[in-house]
Amino acid sequence: MSMSYKRLLGMLLVFPIGYTALFLIIRLWNEQFNWSQWLYGMTGGMAGICILLLYVRVKSINDKYTKRHKFFLTLDILLSGLAAYFILRFPFVVSNELLSITPSYEVMSKSLFGLTISLGLLFMMRIIEMAVTNKKEHITTLFITTILLLSVSVYIVLTGII
Repeated sequence: MSMSYKRLLGMLLVFPIGYTALFLIIRLWNEQFNWSQWLYGMTGGMAGICILLLYVRVKSINDKYTKRHKFFLTLDILLSGLAAYFILRFPFVVSNELLSITPSYEVMSKSLFGLTISLGLLFMMRIIEMAVTNKKEHITTLFITTILLLSVSVYIVLTGII
């Protein structure tokens, strides 16, 4: 069975809706709704789906190994791993801080900065690879996304959130 991004994206969209509906049914059934349990369940589920997305990403990198320049492939793997680390770390940090008595927004800001800067650098590397290899498919969308991610990173640093 082959997993694709569309299938995993569908799972990513269906999971929170189904999980929330289940908890609302439980709330209506016995009038007990535990937000912390719901938040931890959502965090764990999203982390599991992110791990599946990472697996599909690694499998697609293996398929493209012979077609790509080895330097760009190495950068892609390193920056994808860094982005995956922050993607998997962010929900746990946010849920832990939101459920604490005195939440520290500095920890959440650092995680958000790491996530945006690693994704921005990953997309910038892909734009450079597209420019070098003259493959210009989706370069405009990727360029706009890169500018957006890097501007959010700069905004976080300039406003002193960190």
